[in-house]
Amino acid sequence: MARFDFKIDAVYHELLEAALTNKFEDASAFFTENRRRNLEYLQKMFMRYMHSRRVPFNVSGVIWDFFYEYWESPEEDIDEYEEEIEINEDEYFHLEPKGFYGFAEKQSGFMLDYRINTAAILWGGSYVYDFLYAAHLISAEEYGQFQPMIQRAQKLFMKENYDALWEYSFVHQWEIPDSKSGQQVAEEQAAFARTFEWARGSSPFPKKEDDPEWQALRGEFQEERTTWLDRISPRSVPPTQPIRAEKKPGRNEKVDVKYADGTIKRGVKYKKVQRGVEGGKCEIMD
Repeated sequence: MARFDFKIDAVYHELLEAALTNKFEDASAFFTENRRRNLEYLQKMFMRYMHSRRVPFNVSGVIWDFFYEYWESPEEDIDEYEEEIEINEDEYFHLEPKGFYGFAEKQSGFMLDYRINTAAILWGGSYVYDFLYAAHLISAEEYGQFQPMIQRAQKLFMKENYDALWEYSFVHQWEIPDSKSGQQVAEEQAAFARTFEWARGSSPFPKKEDDPEWQALRGEFQEERTTWLDRISPRSVPPTQPIRAEKKPGRNEKVDVKYADGTIKRGVKYKKVQRGVEGGKCEIMD
């Protein structure tokens, strides 16, 4: 590196060396001390894990970056010099269907087509959660919950983007993830290949209104979508009773909270316990 005038500081060099030599199981204590730095360490371990599955470092690094953004999303507007939000280790890697699929869809672009990002997130997610389970960072119960959910999200993406699936066939060049069988991947790969012909003609899928599975997947992963005409039509607005809006604390406002086990924390900034409040782990005291 010296001839390119590229210097690696000692701390980063130590982190990189540890990630390349330690066992994956050693990552289970990564929440201690400097969480952000240890997440970098975890990323390097994931990239090493993916390299053994024929995934280039740059691709696995991008996949991890997307998931890091999703996991850290409650902190997206926090100044780096502020104190860090309290993180619940047991909830950090949690996936919520609508939030996860909505995040993946947002990476698909607006004016330009970046659906390749969404495909990388959804299919890369199988490997991310295989890795987290291998590293003892999620429980068997969580693994059994998240992996089937990721696969259902993949199926929804396939149904929603049948005309272009062949463009994302790179996801089948990777080694089969632990969470899928060879038969599953072979059937999926064949479906992707067939879409090169489907793009020239009609869809092999029934219309959305005639496909119960499609409707069920949309209900699980997507927020209700309405058109401008739906929103202004009197017929589309059911009679409702007045709703009293609850005042939400500001992110830096101090609150008292009570956890399910009876633990009470007083005078903490709301942003520190926001994840717990929204997840039902604790509630704000009057």
